[in-house]
Amino acid sequence: MFPSRKIGLLILACFLCRWAPVQAQKVVLCDSFSQLEKHIQPYLDAQHTVVINFWATWCSPCVEELPYFEELHRQYGDEKVEVVLVSLDFKSYHEKRVIPFVRDNKVSADVLHLTDMETNEWMPKVHPSWDGALPFTVVVRGDRREAFAEKFKDFAELDTFVRPFLVSSQSASSAHNGSAKK
Repeated sequence: MFPSRKIGLLILACFLCRWAPVQAQKVVLCDSFSQLEKHIQPYLDAQHTVVINFWATWCSPCVEELPYFEELHRQYGDEKVEVVLVSLDFKSYHEKRVIPFVRDNKVSADVLHLTDMETNEWMPKVHPSWDGALPFTVVVRGDRREAFAEKFKDFAELDTFVRPFLVSSQSASSAHNGSAKK
């Protein structure tokens, strides 16, 4: 192949790579809480630690802490830790705010968009202490469930909250069963 042809092909390849669409993280729309449960249940059945963060694009504290969950997802992805980000934005925001937000911020954790407005029905199922304020995080492993009802100040605080769930010892986990922190 002639050198000028190689250079031309190289330039074409660079051009095509530059303009190729970036694979965006899929945002799963859940119109009901039962749909959300169906997406999370396989992780629970597999005895994974599941970190579920409830947030919204309009919630500044929520947006500020999302990078900590992304870091958690990167650090513990190989240790049976699943990070699930549940957007509580209005359904009308799905295409115009939630999907662009996830794409623009390169979110790699699982993102579910829950639009079930019957909050009084499903919030107690998430955690009995939840009053609806955002952000709200719950960590679940087996029968153990613990909630954090405010913004994490940094990654270290989130990591400290999740780390006890990584211990498989039942005796270590029973001390925190069902509690909520504020």
